Amino acid sequence: MELSREVQLLVDGCKKWEEAVDRFRALGLYSEEDYEPLRCVVSKSGWAEIVVGSAPGHRTRIDMRKKTLEYYDTDNNVNEVMADLLRDAGADCNIRDDGVFCNIEKADVLDLFPRLAAATSMDYRLGSPRDFWKRAGIDLSECEGYRDEKFELCAVKKVLEEI
Repeated sequence: MELSREVQLLVDGCKKWEEAVDRFRALGLYSEEDYEPLRCVVSKSGWAEIVVGSAPGHRTRIDMRKKTLEYYDTDNNVNEVMADLLRDAGADCNIRDDGVFCNIEKADVLDLFPRLAAATSMDYRLGSPRDFWKRAGIDLSECEGYRDEKFELCAVKKVLEEI
């Protein structure tokens, strides 16, 4: 059976997300508690649902028919970073109390998926970003002038460049 173009794009996106998850985990940037439930499921109807952490409802839904991405999280500082990451891929996003909601009509859909891998354990990392990122063993000298959310954003972008 041949998959529709939209469904194939979502399947390919899930593969890119898995690559990014593997990279973030290898760098020690995830808690095991958050890593265990991670999964990406694609429906033949043209949507994907990605579990991005251990908290109930911490997930993302990408709907190719509606051209929307809904990222659910109640941590405002995480939502700020995620909105910036998704906007960098061309999504038109708004932050709400319960997450980040985007129109993805003009977005690079494949580029959205690895960015979603950054959400996992971000709330822990933002508690002390420099300490968490030291474990990764990557050069973050270009991020040094930033504080908290901006430091996290810079560091995540550095990892995404490698994927």
